[in-house]
Amino acid sequence: MLVVTTLRILGYRIPERAACPDIFELLMQLSDKKGYSVYFLGAKEEILQLMIKKLTTKYPDLKIAGSHNGYYRPEEELSIVKEIQNLKPEMLFIALPSPQKELFIYNHKKDLGVRFAFGIGGVFDVQAGKVRRAPLWMRRIGMEGIHRMVQNPRITERDTKDTIYRL
Repeated sequence: MLVVTTLRILGYRIPERAACPDIFELLMQLSDKKGYSVYFLGAKEEILQLMIKKLTTKYPDLKIAGSHNGYYRPEEELSIVKEIQNLKPEMLFIALPSPQKELFIYNHKKDLGVRFAFGIGGVFDVQAGKVRRAPLWMRRIGMEGIHRMVQNPRITERDTKDTIYRL
């Protein structure tokens, strides 16, 4: 919403923002229809698997090349890149914390071999049903981020150990 507001202040006519869950949904529809293969990176394993189950039910022709949860050590990152490279998905969706997802794309964009990489924040949690999206009225006024913050559980001490790659 900050980008939309800034552009409006600068005089651009921006009708609305495009939220990651909405863009993700459109890209899943497109992938299902056109046969594009996808790879998912991020979230806890149980969230990732639940999301995949729901997506394959909703989009029976969706080609899922592979997936990997977001809990890995820094020394494992290159093997994940190699796996993505070998599986050759056309689209890569990364649900890692910021700036980790952006750095993953920046550091490996030449090696991944994907046509499209998208850092999507907490979309896997939304797709799995762990987190609900804000009501439409909140989304329209740019308050979806606040709604999401209220729903996020605190990070436990166990999660902050070396099981998750944080920068």
